[in-house]
Amino acid sequence: MNPKEIGTIIAERQFTLSDNPDRIITARMGMPKVFSDNGDYCCPIQVLGAGNDRVLEVGGVDAVQAIDLALKALGARLWSMQKESGGKIVWLDEGNWDLGLPMINMNQIEVSPA
Repeated sequence: MNPKEIGTIIAERQFTLSDNPDRIITARMGMPKVFSDNGDYCCPIQVLGAGNDRVLEVGGVDAVQAIDLALKALGARLWSMQKESGGKIVWLDEGNWDLGLPMINMNQIEVSPA
């Protein structure tokens, strides 16, 4: 897999901006894969339509932990993008502060560029 590609997408969610509902922001998660000799996994994530489309790989000791941490990293990344832009990202037209994703402090997880 090319480091700049997400691979097989296993989940995707679309968001909008409260002040520009025609602008779509898409959060995507790729299939977890083994990335180290000791059997650790990583799960690629990507946010499209918010200015930085790069793929990040979130690591875990197994595929389940990689998925769990990837969901939290997506939530943190969207929250950070929202804070930086000054706009409000909404999901299901409700404007939930958590965007329907688990939230975690980014300092608690390891995220490395793909």
